[in-house]
Amino acid sequence: MDSTRYNQYLQHSKLFQELDEDAIRVAADSAHIRRVKSGAFFFHQGDPAKVLYVLIEGHVKFTQVTPEGQQVLLRAIGPGETFGAVAALGDAFHPASAQAIGNCAALGWESDVISGLMGQFPRLALNAVRFLAGRVEEFQDRYRELSTERVERRVAHAAVAARTADGQTGRGWGID
Repeated sequence: MDSTRYNQYLQHSKLFQELDEDAIRVAADSAHIRRVKSGAFFFHQGDPAKVLYVLIEGHVKFTQVTPEGQQVLLRAIGPGETFGAVAALGDAFHPASAQAIGNCAALGWESDVISGLMGQFPRLALNAVRFLAGRVEEFQDRYRELSTERVERRVAHAAVAARTADGQTGRGWGID
């Protein structure tokens, strides 16, 4: 793979921040490209988490189905963002489904490959911990909003999320 073509995406990804050029090149060279057509899925909720991705084209929305069968939009992302990070933890399952909004392409690393890169480049492991801590903080904020915000405000957030999921831009959803 021509790693220089994808370096910009890795350098903008929180997972690969502050890695030197050689580390970025090694990471890019060890990735594979996965293309997913509009409406198709990178993975489904409950699937074994085997690949960590950095999106390089398109947008992806993350949904979760409740035990009652209701589908909930969690977030949407754009190019340069990392997803499927639970694959870095090993023996994990995806807590949500990742569906392409438009045609997408992503760089992907199998769990054992990303683990090897983390051993080789400790900054990558530290970035992964920071990335996952950020996700926990994000979900804590959503929980607080659900617990404390008025219904009208929560409905407005849901409307923005639904608009974003339809491929339009929305503030705070990572695809403006």
